[in-house]
Amino acid sequence: MGASETRAAAGLFLTPNPILADEIRNVLWNTVSFLKAAGLPVGVIMVLFSALLYMTAGGKPQKIKRAHTTLIWSLVGMAVLLIGQGFVTIVCNFLNIQTC
Repeated sequence: MGASETRAAAGLFLTPNPILADEIRNVLWNTVSFLKAAGLPVGVIMVLFSALLYMTAGGKPQKIKRAHTTLIWSLVGMAVLLIGQGFVTIVCNFLNIQTC
C-alpha cells in the first residue's frame, strides 16, 4: 500500500496549493504581478483609444473632453498598477514581515 492509499484510508486527502504561495507576502506579490501583467496592456490600449477619440473629435468640445478624460483615467490606472509593488512593501512593513 502506497503513501497516498494510506492517507486516503486514514481519511486524509491532500490537495495541492492552488495559489502556489505559503506566505501572505507571496500572495500579495503574486496578485500584484498578475494585475500588472494583465492591466498594463489594457492601459496602453486605453491610451491608444483616447488618441483615436482625439483624432475623431473634429474640434467638438464634448468629444475632446471625453478623450481627455479617457486619457487621464487610463494614465491614473497605469500609475496605480506601477506603484502596486511599493504597496506590497508598505503592507509587509505594516504586518512586520521582514523579507518582502
